[in-house]
Amino acid sequence: MRPSRFKKVEQAREVLATLHPTLFGLENPVPLKIGISADIKSRYPELSWTLINYIMHRITIRRAYLAACTAGAARYGLDGPVGDVTEKHAKWAAEVLALREAHAKAREQAAA
Repeated sequence: MRPSRFKKVEQAREVLATLHPTLFGLENPVPLKIGISADIKSRYPELSWTLINYIMHRITIRRAYLAACTAGAARYGLDGPVGDVTEKHAKWAAEVLALREAHAKAREQAAA
């Protein structure tokens, strides 16, 4: 991502974080509703789909977000809780975290 695009994404995320701090802040992430991107676009039509997708990627790729996606944890939409993280999604998040951990260990061992 180009620096100027990253800056736009971060600025838009910060605006959303001001409006919905629990959802879009980078501290203490919560699992988001499946399909929240469409809700964001509906409520904030001035945001492009591309920008929304970049924001969602920025949030959901983070280790802390994936760690928060445990089975049974509440998912949140723009207006509050809307369901729970399924076992399938929790398993996927755990697998991604384990893979990242394995890659980090491999890099450390290669560097040693």
